[in-house]
Amino acid sequence: IVDTKASLKASGAAPRWSSTQLAAEGAEAPTEARVRAATGIDGAKDLLAREEVGNDELFQLTAGVFVLSAVLAIASGVVIGGNVGATFTYLFAVLPIVFLGVGSSSPGIIVALYALVRGAAADAADAGRRRRHEAAHLTVGYQLGLAVAEYDAGDRPRVEFYAPAAGPLNRDDAEVLAAVALAGAVGECDAFGDAKGAQQDFADLQAIFDRVNPKLSPAEQQSATRRAVMNSHKLLYGSRARRNDDAVTAVDAAFERGASLPEVICALENA
Repeated sequence: IVDTKASLKASGAAPRWSSTQLAAEGAEAPTEARVRAATGIDGAKDLLAREEVGNDELFQLTAGVFVLSAVLAIASGVVIGGNVGATFTYLFAVLPIVFLGVGSSSPGIIVALYALVRGAAADAADAGRRRRHEAAHLTVGYQLGLAVAEYDAGDRPRVEFYAPAAGPLNRDDAEVLAAVALAGAVGECDAFGDAKGAQQDFADLQAIFDRVNPKLSPAEQQSATRRAVMNSHKLLYGSRARRNDDAVTAVDAAFERGASLPEVICALENA
């Protein structure tokens, strides 16, 4: 696969393939402010955002339960009538009290109920996040010369690259793999303001660092992580002043229409 792409690149048919080389030797040790200035990403706050249920959301859910219960209670008395209607009216009238009781004693159940209620909308939004996340991985990995091992553009798109052979990694290899590992989070941050699917990416990043020989110190790992964010952002968007997201947007669109891997690569090369 790599030889074929190298041949295509040599012939001018695949100019984006392996178009960037990264090296750890002499690389800067950027500060968090430097990363923020270069990418607009505010460190772990953006890269490791978590879905939370706040007071506003719980208030909306509680109000919805009260309104729905009132409507159903009145409808039961009017539409059904009789003893049966009165029974349902009573049950619906008691529902908000039960809801408040459960919320007071087991708030986790209410949080789970809220997640269930908003599930359809969240699934639609999450689908867009997953596409952009995986599209960013592919866009960066392709430009750094990594061959795709597994690809799926279905409901849960997925891109996996061929893993380096078992054993130690040199620092230049780690520089490349780190950029690919964090590309998905960077893509999410740019498109949605934060990343909510990056926990596994950071676990993979740590596994990469653990294989580096000579061993990276904690300070060197922090610098390498920040460089990975900056390198990924540059490969995806260029500079903030001359932003160009054509490549990752083309890959994202190809994912959305269920394109095959060769079609996705064509979309990337032609962007």
